[in-house]
Amino acid sequence: NELIAQTGLGRAYGQLGDVERSRACFVAVAEGSHALGDPYSEGHALNNLGALEFEIGDPAVAMEAYRRAYDLHLASGNPEGSITPAKNIATALTDLGRLDDAAAVLEEALGTCERNNYLALRAMILEQRGIVRRQQGRHAEAAALFRRSLQPPQACTPTQQARSLIELAKTLAVQDSTDLGLAVLDTR
Repeated sequence: NELIAQTGLGRAYGQLGDVERSRACFVAVAEGSHALGDPYSEGHALNNLGALEFEIGDPAVAMEAYRRAYDLHLASGNPEGSITPAKNIATALTDLGRLDDAAAVLEEALGTCERNNYLALRAMILEQRGIVRRQQGRHAEAAALFRRSLQPPQACTPTQQARSLIELAKTLAVQDSTDLGLAVLDTR
């Protein structure tokens, strides 16, 4: 499929640092998907576009693309597809210092994950909530969220487990428990 190839090309250009060509590919995929009546692919293209904009340092523009992807997935009856854009919206809001707004987006996404039993996505959202709570100075809550993100362990990919453990260790270290933070990393 041409749109799949265009997505791959957009990612390749992004890896090469050719922002303009990468952006053009993702816009073309979004427009092509829209023309085909494929909201799922359009949402993914918008999320990719948001990731590119975030990576080049424009979280506000990125958030607009993420929000469009999020809304599109929900409107088309794809709540699972809305979770990654929701996490990305929260990441952009966090970068902009809007921690309460980020927490609210993550709370809504967590509810979707729990209602639909999206365990792997739930782990990702819990981890991001922990990051927001740590930045808000709510260290005990952050540590609890990182621990929850690891349950049940079989729902997490090894990469997700590693990220959550690293974030837990950082949080414990911030709480002046460096030894405990190191112990968390040493036991896995």
